[in-house]
Amino acid sequence: MKKRKCAAFDADAMSCVESYLLQWLRKTDIRLPLIYCESYIEPERAYFEAEKGFAYFTGFPRLQDTLKEAGILRSEVYCGRSIKKGLTLEQTKPCFFDGGKQRPWRDDHFIRLTRLTQQRLYYINCYPPSAGYIPCQEQRRLLSGKRINYRIRSVDCAGLMLKSARQLERMSAYSPEEIQIKEPGRLRDALLLLRVSRSRIEAWLRLLQDMGIVRSAAPAEQCARERALLNDMLLLCERSRLRGADESAALAERFEELKQVEYAMAQLLKDFYKGMPTVTGQGQK
Repeated sequence: MKKRKCAAFDADAMSCVESYLLQWLRKTDIRLPLIYCESYIEPERAYFEAEKGFAYFTGFPRLQDTLKEAGILRSEVYCGRSIKKGLTLEQTKPCFFDGGKQRPWRDDHFIRLTRLTQQRLYYINCYPPSAGYIPCQEQRRLLSGKRINYRIRSVDCAGLMLKSARQLERMSAYSPEEIQIKEPGRLRDALLLLRVSRSRIEAWLRLLQDMGIVRSAAPAEQCARERALLNDMLLLCERSRLRGADESAALAERFEELKQVEYAMAQLLKDFYKGMPTVTGQGQK
C-alpha cells in the first residue's frame, strides 16, 4: 500500500463520512450552509450529550441523515468491487493503520474510493490525511468490503428550508439553565461539539441573511462572538491539561458567559426573523 499526504479533515465535519460528504458537495449546485439546518444544540445540552465523547456524539443529526430526510441525498450500502457514480466510501479494518502514528477516532472508519484499475484501488483518507492506492490482492486484508454510495437525488431544498424554520424557532426560544460543570474532559468535548455547531450555524445564518430571511447580520455576528469565546475556553482547557492547573472556576464562569451570549443571539433572532417565506428551489447556487 502506497500513501502520500492529502487534504486534511474538514473543520465543519463531525465524522469521516461528513468530511468526505462536505468536500464532495462543494462541487454540486447545493448552497452548502443550508445543510447545517439541524446543527444547533444548546450549550447545556451539549454538556450532557458530551458524556459519550466527541466521536460518538448524537445531539443533532449527521449531515447525511439530514440530507436523506430532506429528499436530497440517497444512499446504498453494498459489497462489490465497483466504484459507483457519486461518492463511494469503504470501511477499513484496523490493520489498515498498522505502522502509522495516528489512528482514527472510531473503529468504523471509512476511506473514499476514487479510481479502480485491474491492479490498484485508489483512495483518499481524511484522517490521518493521506491518499494512495491499495494493490488488489491486499484489499481483503485491509478493507471490510462494506461500501456506501451517496448520490444526489434532488436539488430542491424545500425540505431544508422547512428544517431551517424549525431551527430558527428553537434558537429564538433559548433560555439559560443552571447546570453543574464537574468533569473537565466532558466539558472539553462539549466545547469541541459547540465549536463545530457554531461554525456551521454562523455560515447558515449568513446565508439566510443573504436570502432575506434573517433581516440583519446581528445574529450571525453574535454567533461569531460565541465562536471566539469557545476558542478561548478550549485554550484554557488545554492550558489546564498541560500545566496541571485547576481552571474549573474560570471555566465555569466562562460557561455562564457563553450562555448569556447565546441568549443574546436568541433575542436578536426574535427581532430579525419574522417567519419563512415560500422558498422552494432557493437552496441552489
